[in-house]
Amino acid sequence: MTWGRLLLTGLSLVNLFDNMQVASMENANIEARIARATSLLVSLRDDVANYCTADPASFKMRFSTVFDPVSNVTKHSIYASANAFDPLFSIRAGEIVQHLRSALDHLVVAKSSLEGGGPSRKHQFPIVDTEADFEQQVRRGRLNGLPAKSIDWIKSIQPFNLADDPERKLVSPLAAIRDLSNRDKHNEILVGLNVIKPGSEVGIYADTLGGHKHGSPLEIVEMSPPFRGELGENEVEIFWIKASGYEPSLRIERVWNADIAIKINESDNWLQMIPFLNELVRTLRAIQMQF
Repeated sequence: MTWGRLLLTGLSLVNLFDNMQVASMENANIEARIARATSLLVSLRDDVANYCTADPASFKMRFSTVFDPVSNVTKHSIYASANAFDPLFSIRAGEIVQHLRSALDHLVVAKSSLEGGGPSRKHQFPIVDTEADFEQQVRRGRLNGLPAKSIDWIKSIQPFNLADDPERKLVSPLAAIRDLSNRDKHNEILVGLNVIKPGSEVGIYADTLGGHKHGSPLEIVEMSPPFRGELGENEVEIFWIKASGYEPSLRIERVWNADIAIKINESDNWLQMIPFLNELVRTLRAIQMQF
């Protein structure tokens, strides 16, 4: 073997060793970022739970009963207001999303390094809405050094391939990571509703069991749907029920199921923040294991 060939072989071994080192460091970085996102999420979850349940002063409710003698109907209403939520909730949610977005990009660098391609400034985990956009990202070198099967797999989990899947939720986890990350980076702090009601339980009681009063069944004329909206310092009507006749002793018990919400994109997709962020972390972990 000539000295020239020996030198080339030595350089190849050095490059291989360097690439393996890069891949090892990238994998450690990925694991650290997912672990950090998980830790931040646990802390945020606990603080949100404390806000929603621990301080009774956070929520204020008022009951109202109005009788209309013309229609012979009594309207029972619940009005509520809530203290403003901690603005750090939004910032902390943004930190979680940024760790997840960064971990995706590091996955590409690690895979490329393992395949001998090495890191590149062009590397990025593409998240796009059309197949044409994905092909454009590939041409721009976002996945340089990755084997074809890895590129095909990344393509298969893109939002545009999930749009027709009836089992999927309205929001793609990958698209949510992209959209929330972009919003947070451009100083548009993630906005959460003060409090939302994803569901409600309402108990209706009169003088006797089963909604009876003086031996007559309670006749409900109309009832509002479950409240799903924003509560702030200004009082809003969150529930009402209309019953025939005058029912001064009717009681309505509201069971709160409050949470902070997060707006995913420019549409009206508001989701409970903690469960959805947890879904994003699980998605990232699944991608890491598959990759």
